[in-house]
Amino acid sequence: MKKLRWIPVIAYAALIFYISSRPWPSGPDLPPGADKAIHFAIYFFLGFGLVWAFRATRYRFSNHLMWVAAVVGFTYGIFDEIHQSFVPGRDASAFDALADGFGSVAGAWIAILCARWLRGECPEKSGGAR
Repeated sequence: MKKLRWIPVIAYAALIFYISSRPWPSGPDLPPGADKAIHFAIYFFLGFGLVWAFRATRYRFSNHLMWVAAVVGFTYGIFDEIHQSFVPGRDASAFDALADGFGSVAGAWIAILCARWLRGECPEKSGGAR
């Protein structure tokens, strides 16, 4: 049943692909750097979801789970940037890909921290020394 965790992650990745397949709507310009913050936030949730899904596999106890999820998210971001280069009105950006990567790392890291906290491995939750 835990394998079902992959369904929302795959659906979210498909949503990212769908949105990036659409031409960028014309309208008011975003403030400088806002697009990088958007990329970071989108891939933050992907990185978080990837850890959550990988925890349902045999790799759930791997010490490298955070990095595996982050690399998968970053790689997806790179391929999405390449994909956007073929969409009219869109372009590929190495800085957007970097924002995707940083977002994936941050999301994966927070997911690992949350998992440890929920398992009671953090001193704050288990009543350890402050």
